Amino acid sequence: MRSCLLLPALCGCSLLGLYDDPPVDPPDDTDEACTRLYQAFCGALRGCCADWTAERTADCASRGAAKCIEDFSASVADGRIALDPSEWRPCLDGIAAYFGSCSTEPLPEDVTCVSLWVGLLDQGEPCQTGECAPGLECYTICLDPLELPREGDSCFEECTSEPCLLLCAAEHYCDERGVCRAFGMMGEPCEILDDGYADDCGEDLMCDDDLECVPDLPGGEPCTTDRECHSYSCEDGFCTAGADEEPFDYCE
Repeated sequence: MRSCLLLPALCGCSLLGLYDDPPVDPPDDTDEACTRLYQAFCGALRGCCADWTAERTADCASRGAAKCIEDFSASVADGRIALDPSEWRPCLDGIAAYFGSCSTEPLPEDVTCVSLWVGLLDQGEPCQTGECAPGLECYTICLDPLELPREGDSCFEECTSEPCLLLCAAEHYCDERGVCRAFGMMGEPCEILDDGYADDCGEDLMCDDDLECVPDLPGGEPCTTDRECHSYSCEDGFCTAGADEEPFDYCE
């Protein structure tokens, strides 16, 4: 399955606004799920986009459903993922809640409805994103993330494809010696790596001049390297805004 989730199709299209009160009974197959999902999504979306016509909404629903079917139908047919009917109502509730307030926050996972499809592949099987059974994650093959090496352990080599992946548990990375090390937490000592292009601080943190993990810089703050910025983009001496720092314009 492609790493689209459903988001690229949601963000790049126009859509249909006929279904303000979508049926809550679960769909029977992927084609029906994709069609009804985009009818529901686009009907809700139209209520927040004043200049959207019925034609524009219908076009978006049609294109969104087609992209969804393209992304999921082959993996379903191959037995790599399956539709989970129990997730249909939470999906509709997420759409209604998000667009009920016409939020400008980035689309949360319950609105993209990725959980409508559940992975079926067992540990060790080659995979693409979303195809592993619950509790497993795809690293070119399905693995249990809880079994990956931690601080001080040798990195796990996954060589199904080239180049090999050197894997460690969450919140860890593989150093130049092939040993897993934990990322630094807020306020902890840190190292600047790769000639200043990386550091060993955890998510949303960066290593400052005092070699201490501190929060990443938001958009608009002065910077010298990409690693200092939350967006990982320093341009003309200032951090650019990350996707989660700007209002999400879903009416475009």
